[in-house]
Amino acid sequence: MSRRSTFEIIADILRLGQASRTTILSSSSINVVSLDKYLSLLTEQGLLTITRKRNHKIYHTTKRGEVLLYQIDDIYRTLGE
Repeated sequence: MSRRSTFEIIADILRLGQASRTTILSSSSINVVSLDKYLSLLTEQGLLTITRKRNHKIYHTTKRGEVLLYQIDDIYRTLGE
C-alpha cells in the first residue's frame, strides 16, 4: 500500500461535504491523531465549518474548501494521476 500525500488526504476529507468525525475517520483511513490534526488545520483555514447535531460535531466543507478541492483535483487531472 502506497503512502498518500497530504493533498490526497485533504481532498478525501473535503470530498465528503458533510460528515461526522467518525465517518471521516473511517472513510479517510488515517489514525485519530492525524485526523484531529487535519480537522484542526482545515477548520482554522476556513475550509471546514463545524455544526452540532445531537451533541455530535458535524464537519461541512465550505465554499473555500470546494475551491481547494477543485484545484487539487485539477492538478491530479493535469498530471494524469
